[in-house]
Amino acid sequence: MKKIYLIAAMVCMALCASAQQRLSISTYSGTNLDKYDGKEMSVTVNRYVFRGWNTLCLPFDVTTDELNETFGADCRLEQLVGVETGSQGLVLNFQDCKAAGMEAGRPYILYYTGENGSKKLTKDAVIKRQKTELTFTDSRTGAIVTMGGAQVKTSGDNLYGVLARDNAEATFVNTSTVANGFYATRCYVSVSRRRSHSHQRHCPQR
Repeated sequence: MKKIYLIAAMVCMALCASAQQRLSISTYSGTNLDKYDGKEMSVTVNRYVFRGWNTLCLPFDVTTDELNETFGADCRLEQLVGVETGSQGLVLNFQDCKAAGMEAGRPYILYYTGENGSKKLTKDAVIKRQKTELTFTDSRTGAIVTMGGAQVKTSGDNLYGVLARDNAEATFVNTSTVANGFYATRCYVSVSRRRSHSHQRHCPQR
């Protein structure tokens, strides 16, 4: 009787494992996450990245090891930690946070050293529809800067983003005239006062 019980248990476990829901995150039009929020899924993301700085926001947590496996051990991950006025405009200050990994719904900039192309990340993860926006105020001008992630394809009107041509230095430029706007899983910056462009600075880790 004990052997039958063990076999039955193994069969049940196999059936449960095979029933794990699969979810492919669209990195262009976006994915409606309402019905998946809070559920553990076998999730796959195929994200196109350029050599240099890219923006990235995903609806699930990603560990440091997973970042290294997907984008290479030389990749860098930074988050916005403040803003200030510089000689050429508004300066966005970023700081290394790779050791902590990625938090679901939080906007990041990612430095990639490989060849341009699509990178695939597959893992079992809890999907989180939450959206974290990072907001800072420039003490000199009072400009309010907010960085967030696009869960669905978003118009670029009155927003700033990193274009492929500018990804060597991750200069955020006005995207009002960019036809495609922001594809899903990319990040944007909004500014309460109109600026021609915004630069970014990498702060030493504290």
